[in-house]
Order: sequence, then structure tokens, then C-alpha cells
Amino acid sequence: MNEVSTRMPGDLTGRNTSPGLTKRKTLGESTITKRLSHRPSIATSASSGEGLPSHLPTSNLFPRLRHFRRHTPDLRGAKRALTLSLIFEYLPVTGIEMETTSRPATPRLSNLKTTLIVTSVSGVTLLGSFLSGALTIALPSVADDLGISAANLQWPVSMYSLVNGVFLLVAGGLADTLGRKTLFLVGTAAFAIISLGVSFAKTSFSFIVLMSLLGLGPAILSPAGAGILGATFPPGSRIRTIAFAALGAGQPIGFITGLVSGGILSSKWRSLYWLLCGLSTGLGVTAVYSLPPDVHLTRSKIFSQLQEFDWVGSLLSSVGATSLIFALSDAESAPDGWSTPYIPALLPTAATFLVSFLWWEEKREQSKKHVLMPLSIWRAKGLGTMIAMIFCAWAGFIEAFNSLQYLSTLMYQQVQRISPLRTAIYFLPMAGSGFLLNVIAGKLTGQVSTLKLICAGLALSMGAALAFCLMNPAANYGFGMLWVMLLSVGPDLFFSAANLHIQNSVGEDKQALAGSLFMIATRYATALGLA
Repeated sequence: MNEVSTRMPGDLTGRNTSPGLTKRKTLGESTITKRLSHRPSIATSASSGEGLPSHLPTSNLFPRLRHFRRHTPDLRGAKRALTLSLIFEYLPVTGIEMETTSRPATPRLSNLKTTLIVTSVSGVTLLGSFLSGALTIALPSVADDLGISAANLQWPVSMYSLVNGVFLLVAGGLADTLGRKTLFLVGTAAFAIISLGVSFAKTSFSFIVLMSLLGLGPAILSPAGAGILGATFPPGSRIRTIAFAALGAGQPIGFITGLVSGGILSSKWRSLYWLLCGLSTGLGVTAVYSLPPDVHLTRSKIFSQLQEFDWVGSLLSSVGATSLIFALSDAESAPDGWSTPYIPALLPTAATFLVSFLWWEEKREQSKKHVLMPLSIWRAKGLGTMIAMIFCAWAGFIEAFNSLQYLSTLMYQQVQRISPLRTAIYFLPMAGSGFLLNVIAGKLTGQVSTLKLICAGLALSMGAALAFCLMNPAANYGFGMLWVMLLSVGPDLFFSAANLHIQNSVGEDKQALAGSLFMIATRYATALGLA
């Protein structure tokens, strides 16, 4: 008979003791056999010695038992822990699979790899906000160079935002289906290539078309990035909170960096897109190395997944979202505002397609087919309530924030008569304030409710508006506009906390979809706030 099965663990360590000591401090073969009795084949092997792996680490059983004894209240608990550790080492060797419904164990990541994952994912948020900030300053120079009329000046940014908002849901579904890393790399490549193409635009038409296509980049990257963070770092861990705080911090930092870059390079606006191309390429290379790999999919499996994908739902949601976002975004600049005929016509069109989309999703879900947005996801605890809160809070914030940005620019350039570059520099405190608020949010998440963070962030925005109303236009920057800049980014206090709350509400297989729902809520709220 195999020596392992007939000797006590005390014998195996070379510390064979008296029977009394063995009874107190070791775990006998009868106990192991009893623990394994629910699997007869294993129990037989354990008692007979047949099938035991030759590499079983028998030399450290006694130190392991002492380790478990220090961390458990009694000897029985220590024996049970040691038994389970032996079972889990033994099962993989015999080829037996255990069924479990818990979150699969993720390999431990080094500090360097963790940093690179957070950097590459949060960097994509920086790219989109960088472009928005840069165009705020540089768009007049682009218009002069390409001959874009004042009436069409809003079209490049509007079409970029439209495409971005429309494809968020589809990109989230594709990321969860085909792999988040795959979609993330596709997004970085698309952003880099199209940015390079925009830099060579020669006419206003080509510039507007390419800016529209550029919106695909953030639409793919945002849900895929949020899904990567949600699936890589376990719920409740500190690094997960830090990762989502960094994701939120990318917005103010990118926007202010874009403002400064736009002020410096406004006369050479094409170099802004070269810079975006380089940044996107760098983030893509970092992502190739650092991001965890997707589940391996063969070519036939990919084709099968694409055939089963909910393309009809994608079409219905895209047409409905396009009609709604375009109507809300263009109502302000339309010739007759809301009275322009095509604006009210688009709203019932959007409602028809969106209701049809919900009906189609329910039908497919009942048929157990692939669903772009399963309606059952809204039964997740706190998901619907949080998205509704974010939508309302963001709509009010965007209206106040954009009004303050516009009025602040007029204050600097029309009232105080300062240069565009100095104007961009005066906006810099917003980046520091936004970064600090995200750090504070990372500290408070889990200790303070998300609702309280939302209220606090909106209160800061209200303080900025109040300070702007009461300040003296001739006041020194440090006693006037500085406080408007510091307080106007108040919602950064709850952006990452709300995103994290939504990610925690769903399972690991729906992380990208949850990220797309969060971004859709902010995108629709932005369109409504600007309407």
C-alpha cells in the first residue's frame, strides 16, 4: 500500500510523535476519507493510496496545519481548512472539475501591470475630453482654414457627439460578446487612424465626415474600458475603486490639457490630431501588453457569435438614438428652433424605434437568444434608480457647466480683454480641482452613499454659479473667477462613484454593457441639457 495513505501527516513531516500528540495535532487519513466521501472514486483513492499525485507536497503538511491553526478558532476548523487545501490540490491532477457559481479566481497582478491597465483604460477617457477641450479653442482657426461658415461651425462637434452616443450600446454588447480587450484595441486603432485622417482634411465636408467617424473611437473604448476594469478587479477591492476614480479623473485633466494645447497650437490645428494619433497609438501598445487576454475564440466561434448577435436590436436602438440625440442637439441651432418642422417630427420617430427596440429585446430574451440589452438587467439592485439619478443630475450640471464655460470665456476675452492663451491658462485650476475631487471620491466611495456624493457635487456646481453671479467683473482673478473654476467641476465628486455603483450592480459578463448604459445616460443628459 502506498506509504502516503498509511502514515499520519505527522509521519510525513519527519516529526512522528506519540499517539496522543498525533491525535491532537494531525489530520488522519480517516478524516480525509470522510471529507471526500461525497466523491467515491476520490475517497477510495485516498484510502488505498491509488491515484495520489506523486508531486503531493507532503513535506509541508505540519507547517500548513500550524498556519491554519493560528487563523482558525479551533482545531476542527484548522483540520477542515487543511483538508480542503489538499482536496483542491488533488482534484486538478485527477481531471475532476468542480462546479461553482462564485467569481472565478483572477491571477494576481503585479503593481506595474496594474498601473499599466489603469493608465491605458483611463487614458481613453482623456483622449475624448482632450479633443473637446482643444476644439473649444481651436475650432475658429479650423473654420478659417477650411472655410466653414458660422452657420455650420457646430456640425463637426455635433456629429462627433452624435456618432459617439449612438454606438455606445452596440459597442458594449460587442465587447461582452467578442472580448473587451479585442474591442478596446479596435477602438484605439480606429481613433489613431481616423485622427490621422482628420489632420489631412482639405475641405469642410471632409472634415465634418471624418469628425463623425472619429466618434466611433470613444464609443467603442468607453464601454470596453469600463468592462475591463470591472472584470479585472474584484468587487469591493481598493484597487477597483482607485481604477474607476482614475477613469473619472481623465475627463477634467484631458479637457484642460486640450484647452491649453488648443490655445498653443490653434494656428497649427492639424498638429492636435497628430498628437491624438500618437497618444492613441501609445495607449494601444500599452494595452496589448497589460490588459488581461480575452477568452480564446476560434475563427468559427467568432463567426458563430457574430451570426447570433442581436443585429436587429442594434439597428432599432441606433436609429432611435440617432433621431433623439439629433433632435435634442440641433433644436437650439435649427433655423426656427423647436418650431423647425424636422425637430418635432424626429421625436415621435425616436419614440417609435426605441419602443420597438424594447419589444424586440423582450421577445429575444424570452426565446433565450442573444440580447443586446436584456431587460432583466434593470432588475439588478439599484441599477435603474442610479441611472435615473445620474441622468437628472448630469442634465442639470451640463446646462450649468456649459453656460459657465461660455460666460467665463466671454468674461476673460470680451470684458477683461486677455489673450486666448492666457484664457486657457486661467482654466487650468479646473484640472487640479477635478483631479482632487476624484481622489476624494475614491477615498469616500464605500464609506459615504453615492446619493450624498451626488448632492455634494451638485452643491459645488451651484456654488460656482452663485459666485459668478455675485462677483465683480473687475475683481482680481484670485478673488473672483478662480473660485468659479474650482467649484464648477463639482460633479467629478460623484462621476466615478456612480459608475462604480452601476458596475457593481451587474455580473461580470455584463460589465461592458453596464459601462455603456452609464455613458448613454450621461450622453442623453448632455443632449437634453444643451437643448
